[in-house]
Amino acid sequence: MVVTGGQEGGLILWKEDGTKINQKQKAHSDLIRTICEIEGGGFMTCSNDETVKIWTNDLQMICEFCNHSSYVFALKNLQPKSMNFVSGGEDKRAVVFENSQMSQSILHPNTVWDISIDYNTGDLITACADKSVYVFTKSTGKVASPEDIKRFEDKATAVANSGGSGGGGGGGGTQMSNEQIMKLPHVNDLKKHKGKSYEGISMFRKDDGRAYAFSWNIIENKWTEVGEVMMEQGGSGDNVEQGKEYYEGDALFPAGMYDRVISVALGDGTPNLKLPYNRGDDKFKTARNFLIMNGLDVSMSEQIVKFIESQVPDRPQGIMTYPKT
Repeated sequence: MVVTGGQEGGLILWKEDGTKINQKQKAHSDLIRTICEIEGGGFMTCSNDETVKIWTNDLQMICEFCNHSSYVFALKNLQPKSMNFVSGGEDKRAVVFENSQMSQSILHPNTVWDISIDYNTGDLITACADKSVYVFTKSTGKVASPEDIKRFEDKATAVANSGGSGGGGGGGGTQMSNEQIMKLPHVNDLKKHKGKSYEGISMFRKDDGRAYAFSWNIIENKWTEVGEVMMEQGGSGDNVEQGKEYYEGDALFPAGMYDRVISVALGDGTPNLKLPYNRGDDKFKTARNFLIMNGLDVSMSEQIVKFIESQVPDRPQGIMTYPKT
């Protein structure tokens, strides 16, 4: 028997000859990232809907775990026949579940992309977006030095406290300069300003002295708050240009301002996906990261590159200015 899961969140059981046995639509409310076998019967799944679920072989859900706060990318049981497991994801945590209870949550310096278990030793191995592989053990003879452990914990805590997005593009954000923020219109004046396109982004300031991105809904004729405007680590705020669009960030694209946040329609009834892009970026790398982030076939890279080129010319055709007070 073979189990598959896809972009639409459904599960399908197949015979080895390709004959469909059973199907479970909307097993998850978002795309399924990993399917993990439980030897002797059943399997586990994790999804972008932030959950882990355990299933029988006839697609009946046994239980659901909701202990992550973002996409869950990785999943592995602690022993081949066990329903105890470790899951990891964009919230930068590897979470251990034993006897249907969370027994440990290990904060990482960045997104946890993959997990493996050495069934012989019980060691937990995680692949992190900070380009490191970490090994966690219960064996006292293999434990790292106190200095190495503190270095890992300090690095993870620093990223968490900085509000880093966890993305492969790197690290936490810094706020815009006070001078730039004070030039923005105040949120009390939202009704005085109208957006120029559907889902167009503009910045407004609040009384807390911070800048916030708002998305224009042309159908409802109103602004919707997206979030605080941040930039990559080390930026002074001087490189924020009017006419750019704000992206909230994900595991591979850091939060910040982009030349264009492209809306990509897959044409299968799923919501449009967002692809942030700056002129001068490597189009093929951007396309590949976009496909990986959304669980799509990387063979579509050339198609995505052509779409980027059609949406974002190498030279801007015009500059959209933000409303002035």
